[in-house]
Formats: sequence, C-alpha cells, structure tokens
Amino acid sequence: MHDSIVIGIGGMGAATLYHLAKRGHKVLGIDQFGIAHDRGSSHGQTRIVRRAYFEHENYVPLLNDAYKLWDILQDETEQELKRICGMMIAGRSDGPINAGTRRSAELHGIPLEVNDANEALKKYPGFSFDDDMEILFDPGGGLLFVEECVSAHLTMAIQMGAEIKTNEPVLSWHSHGNSVTVKTATNSYNAQSLVITAGAWTSKLLKDLRLPLHIERVAYGWFPTENNAHRIDSGAPVFGIQSPNGFFYGFPQLNDRGVKVAEHAGNELVADPSNLTRDLTSGDLDAVQSFTRQYMPGIRQKHTHHSVCMYTMTPDKHFIVDLHPEYANVAFACGFSGHGFKIAPVIGSALADLVRKRVTTDSLNFLSLRRFLHS
Repeated sequence: MHDSIVIGIGGMGAATLYHLAKRGHKVLGIDQFGIAHDRGSSHGQTRIVRRAYFEHENYVPLLNDAYKLWDILQDETEQELKRICGMMIAGRSDGPINAGTRRSAELHGIPLEVNDANEALKKYPGFSFDDDMEILFDPGGGLLFVEECVSAHLTMAIQMGAEIKTNEPVLSWHSHGNSVTVKTATNSYNAQSLVITAGAWTSKLLKDLRLPLHIERVAYGWFPTENNAHRIDSGAPVFGIQSPNGFFYGFPQLNDRGVKVAEHAGNELVADPSNLTRDLTSGDLDAVQSFTRQYMPGIRQKHTHHSVCMYTMTPDKHFIVDLHPEYANVAFACGFSGHGFKIAPVIGSALADLVRKRVTTDSLNFLSLRRFLHS
C-alpha cells in the first residue's frame, strides 16, 4: 500500500508528488496521459510569473514562497525553469488590472515603476498605448518554462522514490476512512490518502461535491516580428494590456516561433474536456490579431504556431484548495482560472501537508471550498 496517491500529475499534481516524496511519503502519481503532455492546461512553452498581483493581494505571500521554491527546484535539477525579464501592465489607472496591481505592490512593498503613455513609448519601443493608459512595470516579473517545470517536479519526485503510472485513466475512487482505493482502466491501487489534481477533469472525479466549475477553451498563437524590439535578449518584458476590447497578455520572443499572445477572457465554453477542439477554428485568433495590430507594431499577422489549452474557472476566479468535506484523507485543488501555474509549488506543498496533517495554513483559507458551500 502507498502512503498517498495523486490523480493527475500536470502542473499541480507534479508539484504535489514532489512535495509528498520530499516528506518521505511512499507516493504514486497517476495520469490519463503522459508526462508534461499537451492535453490539459500546463503546456505551451511559457507561463507568466509575477508578484504585484492584481487578482488579489492575498496571493502575494504565496507568490513569495513560490519564487523561493522554483529557485530550489532549479538548483536541484541544474536546469533553467524561471527567467526574470520584468512584467509590463498597461490599462486605465482606475481599472481593476492597474488598481489591483498597485494595491498589491503597496501592501507588500513590491517595487513598481509607473509611467504615462508618452514615457512608456520610449521605454517599450515594441508597443503603442492609448493616451489614457497608465503603464506599470514589475521588475521581478518574468516567465516559467512550463513543460520543463512539470518534468522537473516529476524527475525529482521519482529520484526521491515516487512511482508514476501514465496513460491510465482513473475510473473511480473510494475512501474507506483510513484508506482509499483508486481503480484505473487497467489496475487497482490502495493508499492511506488521496490527492485529486485533475484539472478540467476534476468535476468528473468529484461529482458528489457539485463543484461550481466551468471550462473555457483558450487558443493562442506565436507571431513573427519585424525587428528586435520584442526579443527577450533585447530587454522586452512579458506583458498584459487591458484594452477596450479585452485583456491580452504575452511573452517576448524567445526563439524562431516569435511572440506568444493570448486573450485572457471571452473564451468558448467546453462541455467535455476529452473532446476539446485542438485545431484552430474560424475566428480563434481574430481578437488577438486585432490587438497586435493596434498595440504591437512590428508584429506580423500570420501566426507561426498555435496551441489550445483549458481554463478551469470558478465563479470568483480564485482557486479551490481543500480537504473533501466528507473524507479527511482526500484533498483536492482545482479551478485555477487561468492564473494558477506560477503558484504550483506552493499548492503542491499545501496539498502534501493537507493529507498528512489534515489542516491547511491560514494563508490558504481564502481558497477554501467553504466560500461556495455557504453562499
């Protein structure tokens, strides 16, 4: 019998497996796909990492810990997982993106540069801005190499004794109080505790909880550049711009794919994550291309590559990290709403503590399932 089983070993599950193994647990990770696969939410080369967090100031202490844990994982694997290049945020000063970024920075003492549109045009030659925009710069922002991060957590977990089973869809699980049984398409496994980090498939595995989740399909593209203004080695930052037509974010050019750009909201709903449309459909990149035409001169309109992933959304766009209300030996995390990957090592550590100690830290209370059960 294992001490713990983790269902779903993408971004959050891989981190959980790592932290359980690091705490000396005999742990098994199960995934219906392969390692660092492209079928869920943790793929696409890069994810933004930042500390001046507009979504909620309560995330900042978690992010401070996440930065440290990513650095530890880099040292352990001797592999670049995180690159700091700064993050630029542009929008109206009274809008939720800019106001939230400034609030988090002020509360937690995060350095933040503030420029108007005219000043920013000199600082960011690869962009254009509306006259009424305020431009913020978080020098500690940057990017994570997403597939490498997932693989690094799993590699280290295996080195510490974890087992992994891939290409095994989970059919069911049952808690017996002090133990759990997990049945897959090919095997049955037993453990003392269970962690469910199944991304877009979480609702299927936790039907009894009727979690308030919905899934969005997110298509994004890489676009070639006509000059060096968007190259990371020329000082280009990661960015997020709140335009009148939506919030768009992206990454500087790292390689011959070009600049990666996506829209953060207004995405197509997904009924079944197993049947996600992965090819581009008509109109998928229209909003992104319209955005680059207006705000990113020097970006060509025909994409070089594309990818599709999923956001698993909660009503308030904050995560859910908790113990199952009926089974104290079952923990789960879900609803990362398109902004969770950067905090993965902290979520993994928290889940490892949840199934060991059956309690969570105060810093995670705002992510409890209770906020929906009492609404």
